[in-house]
Amino acid sequence: MGLTGLTWEGPYFHWWFGRLFAWGSALRDRFGISSRTATLAQVAIDETVGVALFFPTYLVIYELHLSLVSW
Repeated sequence: MGLTGLTWEGPYFHWWFGRLFAWGSALRDRFGISSRTATLAQVAIDETVGVALFFPTYLVIYELHLSLVSW
């Protein structure tokens, strides 16, 4: 699990939350949406798109790492 965290979870979450924060800033600055609404949009995107992208690839990478470590 440590190998999966180092090679997949860490880089993915670093990239994903960077995108979410950028989208939240764009919603507030460009479109004048309130901070609360922008935060709710970020949470909704994270819990739908973010989960759909993360978990299938996480399971594949975890199984690959497990097979490499245990032979």
